[in-house]
Amino acid sequence: MVGISLGLKLWSSNVAWIPQARRLIDGGDVQYVEIMPVSGPEDVEPFLKLPCPIVIHANTDRRNINIADRTHSKDNRSLMQNEL
Repeated sequence: MVGISLGLKLWSSNVAWIPQARRLIDGGDVQYVEIMPVSGPEDVEPFLKLPCPIVIHANTDRRNINIADRTHSKDNRSLMQNEL
């Protein structure tokens, strides 16, 4: 597909799915993995060995991040930095 990448979204608690994710990546079915941290940023560590780009999903609901509101940009940056 030109210009479109397909990703696999997993929660950081889905560690048991890493072998299946690797098969999908190796087979060319997905080009990246998106991880939703459940407890904290350290939860993504097991996924970092996958041979593809990793996208960390910003959990806006639990963290009150709103990148669309410029008046919150300082708070948003601080909250996002804490997630990294």
